[in-house]
Amino acid sequence: MLSAGSLPRPLAFVLGGGGSFGAMQVGMLHALDEAGIVPDLVVGTSIGALNGSIVAARPVGAAARLSRIWVDIDPDEVLGKGLIHRMKPIVGRRNHLYDNDGLRNLATCLVGNGLIEDLEIPFGAVALEIDNVAPVLFRSGPVVSAILASAAIPGVFAPVERDGHHYYDGGLISTVPILQALQMGAGSAVVLDCIWADQQTPIPSNMLDALAFASLVAARSQGTRELPIAADQIPVVYLPGPAPRLLSPLDFRRTAQLIAEAYDGSLRFLGALEVNGPGLYREAGRSYR
Repeated sequence: MLSAGSLPRPLAFVLGGGGSFGAMQVGMLHALDEAGIVPDLVVGTSIGALNGSIVAARPVGAAARLSRIWVDIDPDEVLGKGLIHRMKPIVGRRNHLYDNDGLRNLATCLVGNGLIEDLEIPFGAVALEIDNVAPVLFRSGPVVSAILASAAIPGVFAPVERDGHHYYDGGLISTVPILQALQMGAGSAVVLDCIWADQQTPIPSNMLDALAFASLVAARSQGTRELPIAADQIPVVYLPGPAPRLLSPLDFRRTAQLIAEAYDGSLRFLGALEVNGPGLYREAGRSYR
């Protein structure tokens, strides 16, 4: 079984984006907690930034706290109420469906109004700076605004202004922020992803599925490029997720199922895994170098 001692320090938890699929990360964190694996630093994108900030605020017991949070999430409180309410911005020619007040309230309730540098362990949130179309890693300043910027899905939320610049969701350019973990000094990394990079995706059966499929492929491509780059330098453990589903990332109806399936898969994976130096560890007992 993988042990904390086999992962060089500092150990980074890398949490990818994925909207409602971020529930998977809760199950993965439960499995890591049972294995006694606690991070020295955390970096996240989009929903991974929200989950990751809670881990960084207090790593011990974070999985249990996140479980309670996710089970109780009310999408209408985070996003908005009713289809007619959601369509009004389109009629009004705004550039987004939802205000981020609900997400701001949720983030504030979970992590407070403090600064990133006040969290218990180092934390980074990745967003896309719109002016330069480049990723930005927030490692200091207000934690809530960093989360909002990292999770500002274009068309869903308005771009977030911070320090005179405007930002969109970091998942547009860095769905799995593994290179940012290296930038923060990681000696090894555990990746908690939501996009099933190692599993076959169902063939789309309708137009909405086709749109979800296109989004998934675009997200996978970044991880496919950057994970091996990091794995040439450090051990990168990529946790398995549940069987792929072509669902909306705004659909929170399968939260409990995603948590349970990710927990079971990750626990089995960790129980059979051995890490021996740099490499991309994606299947139990096997390293890709």
